[in-house]
Amino acid sequence: MDWLINNAKILVGNEIQLHLSESDQYLRELLGKAEQLKILRNTVIHGRWSQECSWPAEDDAHMCSPLSARTFDEPDAVYHVERSRYRRYAREQAWALSEVEGLAVQIMDLVDDLRWFLVGL
Repeated sequence: MDWLINNAKILVGNEIQLHLSESDQYLRELLGKAEQLKILRNTVIHGRWSQECSWPAEDDAHMCSPLSARTFDEPDAVYHVERSRYRRYAREQAWALSEVEGLAVQIMDLVDDLRWFLVGL
């Protein structure tokens, strides 16, 4: 995914100055979405996972924040992740298994969209 994002950015940097079109805006949107998904993907891949939140329940300031409003819809399928290397947040997050699966689907869809776009250039 990183390879695709980086090469598409190179194309955008070179081609947008020569051929301004609606497709350029679409590619910028795809690349923006790719950057957002990459952050989530890196959390899943490089994070340290556990079944329990590592912060004490009474410590509200550091309590695990849910990934989305739907995270706790499936309380038996919720896991906690903390990035093994500090990046954009210091807080542990709660993720439902369905959110990890949903992220995988979003990444696959985005990769398909980027491939189709790049083939059409």
